[in-house]
Amino acid sequence: MDCTGCGSCVSVCPAKNKALVFQNVEEAVAEQRANWTYATHKISNKSDLVNVKTLKGSQFRQPLLEFSGACAGCGETPYAKLVTQLFGDRMVIANATGCSSIWGASAPCMPYCTNAQGRGPAWANSLFENNAEFGLGMLKAHQQCREKLAVLMAEALKQILRQKPKKQFSCGWITKTTMKKARKPPICCCQCCRMQKKHRHYRQSKYMKTT
Repeated sequence: MDCTGCGSCVSVCPAKNKALVFQNVEEAVAEQRANWTYATHKISNKSDLVNVKTLKGSQFRQPLLEFSGACAGCGETPYAKLVTQLFGDRMVIANATGCSSIWGASAPCMPYCTNAQGRGPAWANSLFENNAEFGLGMLKAHQQCREKLAVLMAEALKQILRQKPKKQFSCGWITKTTMKKARKPPICCCQCCRMQKKHRHYRQSKYMKTT
């Protein structure tokens, strides 16, 4: 169903009787439509049953790239598919203009898809070959949004949130966010965090000044 017709899989198959053969696409689709619907709607992903950190195991993870508009035998798409299996919906792609931006976003559709939770790679295309700077800008914007959210949550802890479970959750998130920024553990002096010994000796961070 996701074949570009290059024939590579048929030619490299070592079996005496080929496991894959070419068929007329109209006949194959009509015959396999029910199986495709069942497999995509009734069968859940089972990548947790194998070690996905191995070459073989990684192929049991759901690819978030399918039905690309690439030429038959394109060598880019297998790598792109593999990357989506390794990083999944955490991917942010800054695509330079070229073949990968053509088959990767052929309007009105694109091959990058979503998982059962509706999440998938975030994709954007930059003109010419400045995708490194383009990607850096995307990263900096993402970091700025998270740091701003951490500041707003810290202010909310002072003024609004009084329930311990909510405060504990919020403080934990801010602590993780600021640690990534400063590469050193910040301090939270709120009542719920005072009860946790691991927060007692943390150094003061400019993002954490709750009382």
